[in-house]
Formats: sequence, C-alpha cells, structure tokens
Amino acid sequence: MADPPAAVEAFVTDAPAAAQPGLRDLREQILALLADAQERISYRIPVFVVGKQVVGMGYSKTHVSLYSMSPALLADLTPRLRDCGVKVTGATAAVRHGQTFPPEAVRMIVQGRMAELGIG
Repeated sequence: MADPPAAVEAFVTDAPAAAQPGLRDLREQILALLADAQERISYRIPVFVVGKQVVGMGYSKTHVSLYSMSPALLADLTPRLRDCGVKVTGATAAVRHGQTFPPEAVRMIVQGRMAELGIG
C-alpha cells in the first residue's frame, strides 16, 4: 500500500486529464493553509486531516470539488462563494474543469472548517 501522500498523488494522476490541473492547484492551496495536515484517502477521496478530517477534494465529469464536510458551513458561505464564481451544492463547492478555485474561496472554507472543529 502506498504511503498516504503518494496515494493522494496517485488519485490526482489517475484523474481525467481535464481534472488534474485543478486538483493539483486545489491540493497546493489546501496544504498552504493547513501546513500540519496529513493527507490520506478516505472513502476513495483525498482528505486533509489535522486531528480530524478538515476538508476533502475530488472531481466529477465536469468539475473539481472541495468537500467541506459541513453543509451548515457552506450554507453560511454560499452567497460569498457564489460571488467568487464557485458552485455550491450541500457540503460541496465546485469549479468547472479549466478553472482554478479562487484562493479566497478555499481560504473561507478551510478556515471556517477549522473554526467549526475548534482547531488552530
């Protein structure tokens, strides 16, 4: 079995070509915000853990997704995320392939989730 960061890299590498740049960028943004995070695969998606699962990421046929794991958090952030051009459904924020996640959107979600979990 691959070590967790290698497994996450394999997830990105195995993703469709259209999703890979967005996944790489999103991963870099998350790791910049969560310097102490451990990466691992959980329920077949990459998750970023700081004691608890903070966020996850994935892709669909047309989008790259950031999973907040908190519908309540995204409900509160939806107007601001939509202003950034991010699609919101439940606990998932998404941008189309070919777009990158706006850094302010990633920051809002990651910091909001950390506050929810009482981390940092």
